[in-house]
Amino acid sequence: MTDEHHLLLAYTNALPGREADFDAWWDEHHLPEVLAVPGMVRGQRFRYSAEQIRLPAGAPQPAPMPHFEHLTVYEIRGPLDVTLAGLKAGRESGEICSTDTLDPVANRGLLYTAHRRPLDAGR
Repeated sequence: MTDEHHLLLAYTNALPGREADFDAWWDEHHLPEVLAVPGMVRGQRFRYSAEQIRLPAGAPQPAPMPHFEHLTVYEIRGPLDVTLAGLKAGRESGEICSTDTLDPVANRGLLYTAHRRPLDAGR
């Protein structure tokens, strides 16, 4: 096994009124289909939290970010090009199905590659 470690962060929103259908599609179809691709080892869904880190009043504020209600974090182990080719092939063949519940404008995927060893809290 290679030491290559990557994260794919998928930021998404459901279309208004389609949240339940979106959740069912993501949990029952999309997540298992993506995890069947070689190199994909883990996926976990998150929902936006009302509790956010706020900078003190008067401190320089960062540029506003688009609001995404959902985040899925996928862990990838191994050569990234192999996994990306597998994802592309799965979409093209229909093995990774699409949905009409996903907001086509409010979604974004970002890839990150580990460049330092992880540090645990010692627990």
